[in-house]
Parts: sequence; structure tokens; C-alpha cells
Amino acid sequence: MNSKRSMTKVYLAGCLAGMLAISLFLIAVVWASSVNNRPDYLGYDLDAPWFDGVKWDWFLDMFNMPSIKPQEEGTFQRFPTDSVPRSGIEPAIPAITNDKGLLRDQIPINPTEPTAASIANGRKMYNIFCAACHGKTGMAEAPVAKKGMPVPPIKALVAIFSESHLYNKARYGTVAPGPSVMPAYGFQTTTKERWDIVNFLKSTEFGK
Repeated sequence: MNSKRSMTKVYLAGCLAGMLAISLFLIAVVWASSVNNRPDYLGYDLDAPWFDGVKWDWFLDMFNMPSIKPQEEGTFQRFPTDSVPRSGIEPAIPAITNDKGLLRDQIPINPTEPTAASIANGRKMYNIFCAACHGKTGMAEAPVAKKGMPVPPIKALVAIFSESHLYNKARYGTVAPGPSVMPAYGFQTTTKERWDIVNFLKSTEFGK
């Protein structure tokens, strides 16, 4: 009698273990299918190991959200059509000429006095945005230039260029088909910060 009960218990335990194994297998199949059918994520290689050498799939929840992805342009800001920034709008300046027949190198006119405060802030902004390529002294002794990028020494050039030219260079970068690959910093800097950079470049402090 006891042996029959023992056999029954073993049989039931085996059935439960088998059902559990089948359930786990089905769950693994469904999970693997969902992972393999993930969207392309705009070409990013999300199957590569992440920073600690382990791929955490739940990071995808953070990636696959409304956001501007790396190397993409766009904004989630939606301003009313007729609104303007509190600081006003700085009109774009054509690369060659404007309706008054002036070259870009002749406009705009520097409205910022080259005070000690302006020059000091210009040095700060230059070291943030410009020194990585042109070097702190303007002699291209910088990491980007050492990597082989065509960065000209600008120490002697700033004395030749007009203030308008330097300002527009900081705002627009190199206009194609220019000889260099300088990017535009109009979105990273304010109007005043660019004029402060100009005042610093034109001061005796530049290059020291």
C-alpha cells in the first residue's frame, strides 16, 4: 500500500516538474522571439556589449523614447508662431552680400566695448569652444590639430581679419567650399559671448 502511494507521489512530482520545464521553455521562446524582433533603432548597434561588457536589454526602454538621437537634428520645443526670444532675433547675414551691398566681413558692427570683463569672458569662451582646435595661444598646439585635422595657426591672422569677420566665423563657421572644416558655434554661444571672444582675440591678452 505504501509503495503504491510512493509511486503516485513520484509520478505527480514528475508531472509537475515536466509542466514547469515546458512552461519555462515556452517563456524563454517568447522572450527570445521578442528580443530578436526588436526594431532597428535607426541603425545603432544595440547588440554590442555596453560599457561594463554586459548588454542590459532594459536599457532599450530608455533609448526607445521620444528624444533627439545622436547625430540627429530637431527639437521638442514648440513655440507660438509669432513669438520671439526675450533677447530678440539676430538676423542671419548672407555669406556674400546683403541688400545694402555690404560684405559679411563688414557687418555687423561690434557693439561690445573691449572692457576687462569682456576680454576675460572672451578668454573663457575661447578656451571652451576654440582652444581645442586652435590652441590656447592660437598656434594650433591642440589635441584636434595633433590628430591631423587642418587647423591653421590664427595668432597672426586675427590682426588681419576684421572684427566682423571673426564674429561671423564664430557664428557660421566655414562657408562651403571653404578650405577648412570649422563648424558653426552660433547655437552654442550667445551674441554677447561671440563679441567677447572677438574682443579677446583683438586684445593684447590673446596668445599669452
